[in-house]
Amino acid sequence: MNTLTDYTRNLVETVASEGAQPIYARAEVGGELDAIRLPTGAAIAWRVPESADPNDSASELHKAALAIRAATSAAARVTAIQRDERLSDTAKAEDIANAWAGGAAKVDKLLSEVEAEAERFAAHERAMLAPPPVTDPVHQMADMEARQWLASVPAANLPDLVHKMQAGELPDLLAAAMRSPVPLPGGVGQVLPDAWRAHLTRTRPDDLRALDARRERLTWLLEVSRQAAGAIQRPQTTGPAVRRV
Repeated sequence: MNTLTDYTRNLVETVASEGAQPIYARAEVGGELDAIRLPTGAAIAWRVPESADPNDSASELHKAALAIRAATSAAARVTAIQRDERLSDTAKAEDIANAWAGGAAKVDKLLSEVEAEAERFAAHERAMLAPPPVTDPVHQMADMEARQWLASVPAANLPDLVHKMQAGELPDLLAAAMRSPVPLPGGVGQVLPDAWRAHLTRTRPDDLRALDARRERLTWLLEVSRQAAGAIQRPQTTGPAVRRV
């Protein structure tokens, strides 16, 4: 089984062969890898989340490494062209533009895929963190009656009621309130997400940890991919690619 340390070491060796330099979080070589500096001077942060899987070829770790390798290869090609005394300035400019364009095609494609993956995960996460929907009339009626009762509670009693929901004493009422299609009175709706999160922590801790870890890895992968895309020099006549928000 490949460890994260092994994977990182192999990545460093691969990009170093093309002129990239590792930047470590501590002074000594062999410390935690903080970033990778490309031959052209741009740096891409590494700082891998602990949950990253070095043995999954479809993992966020693997995709981040692909982005860095693509950017490194393009930068190495550009550096080699710049140093080639056999080429005229015109030929160098053309070859450099082609090298950057080839790197941009690879990195931008990967970034687009990562952004789409992040969007799909965000939708999945919202569904996982939301209370389960109710479709049968009996439960829908019970939901409506619970919300009507909640709306009738005097404002002075709401803090105590919210505290009970946060403590897990009224899970059905909490779920019904979370499913409310309209804002709830007394500012209750503002504290419900935290109460529901506490409920999930008690009832589905493994699912919650898995979601948190996946979100951390995707956020990291997005940052690495965007930095790799930013390290690619582009013609000044073209603006940045329009991407998902």
